[in-house]
Parts: sequence; structure tokens; C-alpha cells
Amino acid sequence: MSYQVFDNGDDEEYFSWMERNLAGFILNVERVSKSLPVVLHCSNCGHIRRGLTEGAFTGRDQIKIAALEVDELVKWRNKHRPDTTIKYCSDCKPPKSALEQFLFYPDELDSHVELDSQAKFWEGAKVQVLVNQYERDALARQRCIARYGTRCLVCDCDFVERYGPIGEGFIHVHHITPLASINAGYQVDPINDLQPVCPNCHAMLHRGKDQPLTIEELRTMLNR
Repeated sequence: MSYQVFDNGDDEEYFSWMERNLAGFILNVERVSKSLPVVLHCSNCGHIRRGLTEGAFTGRDQIKIAALEVDELVKWRNKHRPDTTIKYCSDCKPPKSALEQFLFYPDELDSHVELDSQAKFWEGAKVQVLVNQYERDALARQRCIARYGTRCLVCDCDFVERYGPIGEGFIHVHHITPLASINAGYQVDPINDLQPVCPNCHAMLHRGKDQPLTIEELRTMLNR
């Protein structure tokens, strides 16, 4: 099991887990209500640790789910509390879940993994979130962005220039050959198979009748 559940009467084990895993994450879940938001914290969150001194945990109204990866806690939520939303603690600001982003941006799967110059990238394996979608290799995305940057290749939009710091690093990555049309895994070339585009242009690229438009075709349409 990739996560651990701490329920009534096991506070000592819960506190011990946090001390051993300061880089881990805690999902705070209401025991009775199955519709209230669940709240995600880092293990070393000041808000959570202030509560420790007050005995405010599993002996009261809450269940704590602990894991070393944020996405493991999202999987727990999806399985056990699918009607709840996730709130991210404003005190410790835990990283957003890749799965949460996947639900809203099916073409994007963000990650903070280190680039490996020898890495090979395979894409196309199906995963199940709410519906079947296609896996996106986060390293391939990063390699594409390292080569081309985060400015849209169609309309030249740069989200930092337009929206300020909130837009830093945001861009969609377009697959020249749609994964859904391949229906299988394949080794992707981040430089030749992927292209950074803004969400609007990304949507327009896929409005081609038989296959996606090319960057050049859509750019020509935009400049008419």
C-alpha cells in the first residue's frame, strides 16, 4: 500500500510517521462528512504541527492519510471520497497533484523530475483517472520546453508577459501525431514530435477535419 491511514486511537504511530517522513504529505479528512473538502498538507506544515500540541488529530473528528507522494493521496480521495474537492494548505503550499491537473488539462501532466540526457520517452499507455486517457511522459514535455521555451509557436503568446508570475512555466505541449490515433505506446522524440502551444491554439490545431492542423497552417489562418 502506497499510503497509510491513521484513524482513531493511533496518534502515536501517526506522529512517528510524520517525524520519519518530513518530506511526505498528509491528507486531512473529516471522519463523518463525505462531502466536505479534504485538505492536503506537507508533513512539516506549521499549521499541522501547531495542532499536534493541542492533540487535534485522529482521536477527534478527522482521519489522516499519509503518503510520500501527493498523487497517492489523490488516488485515495478518488477511491474513497470521490465527491470531495481537494484544498491545498495555504500555509505550507504543497505541490499540486499531477492527477488533479490531468483532470482539467488532459494533454498536460506536470512533473518536477530531473532531465536525463540518455532518457528514452515512451507514451501512449492508458491510465484510468475518471475516464481512460493517454499517459504523457513528463520528461518528454520538459525536454520539448527546454528546446523551444514556453512561448506559443502559433500565436507567440507568452503567459509570463501576459499574466505575470502566475503564468511562469505554463504552456501546453502538442503531439504532432495524436496519441489517440496511435492507440499504442511509442517512443516519442521530444524535439521532433512535440511542440509548445497555448491552450487556445492547441484546441484549434485539433479542429482539423481529418487530422490536426500543422503549426504553419494554423499560423497562416491566424494572420489572415
